[in-house]
Amino acid sequence: TVGYTGSFFDYSNSKNKKSGELKNIFNKILNFNYSKKALITNTYLPKKYEFLLQLLFFQTPSHYNLREISYKNINNQLRKKITLIKDKEKNLENFIRLIIPKCLPLSIVENFSNIYKDCENVRFPKKPKLIFTSLSYAYDEYFKFYTAKKVENGVPYFIGQHGNEYFTHNFSNKIEFEISDKFISWGYHRPNKILSSFNFKTFKKPGIFDKKGKLLIISHPSVHRVFSYDRFCDYKDSLINAVNLKDKVSNKISNEIILRLDKDFQSYDFILNEKILKNFKNNEICFGTNKLENLIKKSRLCIFTYDSTGLLENLSLNIPSLGMWNSLDNHLNEEFKEKYLLMKKANIFFDNVSYMANHVNENWQDINKWWFSDKTQLAIKKFNKDFNNNGKFKSFINLKEKLKID
Repeated sequence: TVGYTGSFFDYSNSKNKKSGELKNIFNKILNFNYSKKALITNTYLPKKYEFLLQLLFFQTPSHYNLREISYKNINNQLRKKITLIKDKEKNLENFIRLIIPKCLPLSIVENFSNIYKDCENVRFPKKPKLIFTSLSYAYDEYFKFYTAKKVENGVPYFIGQHGNEYFTHNFSNKIEFEISDKFISWGYHRPNKILSSFNFKTFKKPGIFDKKGKLLIISHPSVHRVFSYDRFCDYKDSLINAVNLKDKVSNKISNEIILRLDKDFQSYDFILNEKILKNFKNNEICFGTNKLENLIKKSRLCIFTYDSTGLLENLSLNIPSLGMWNSLDNHLNEEFKEKYLLMKKANIFFDNVSYMANHVNENWQDINKWWFSDKTQLAIKKFNKDFNNNGKFKSFINLKEKLKID
């Protein structure tokens, strides 16, 4: 997957030898204290603030580019040597033990030795003061191996909140809480482990939308099987709700809809997908290759048909948005049901398509009048409080103080 790092000036590969030589010179000048830096990467902060955070640690900023891994082919003979079955009893546990060797990723079987050896040769700091990321822990194999080695040697490890579902969902016992020394949240706090901060993804970003723009519907993302529940059911409900909403809003609004689908939508061989393509014209559909931020700028109202990170971002930026999913609170921890029901009472979250369509019809001509009313804004403020904080510059400065172990 990823791994290479360079300096502040290392934004892309050199196009010619001369520019490559200049880049190397800049890297050597700026990385004079390279070996003992704090490793701060993929925090979700805007890049200039990620660099500024590094400056607060009195070090020159570094940018860590992605580096592909040349994965080997599956070695079935090697995997047959991995034996986890304890007895010959035919039960679910032994079935799982049987298939685990076949399901393990290439990175920890065929490519393990190479990644283990190379992870410290990709210009990460040799003796980091600390490690902080909100993304690399999930998608960067070099980073994972490197960090595991450094944590074993006592280097403090901090993980920032990656998106939604943290704390609110009743299946959100995420590994990030276990492997980090401290977890930096967007506002939620638990003593000793989870530290309250702000929404990194929206920090200092403007909330831009068009009060006379389109109705943007954002559907559920791809059906990846990393959760312990029926992900396809959520995906199906999301698409059905989008179709039903289009049918129930007025014709004028229906003609103003843009449906944003996952970039892998067309690769799914589902009959349901054909229904979506049948109900929406080609010019009404955008796939994941279209940057969501640009679509939002051209919209007066965004509707998320699932409990989405994007919904949290829009609420932080105060962009007119609605949430729509079936059985609104059945996936929530008891602690957060009150927050979600507050948003339901304020007509921001819905679990009934007809009610949502009526609300959109009533307010379409002047969405801002409803959205910026005292009642709506108060509900958003209460929902965001201690959970989805809008960071101030003081919050950013305080972030440095959180990146330490008592």
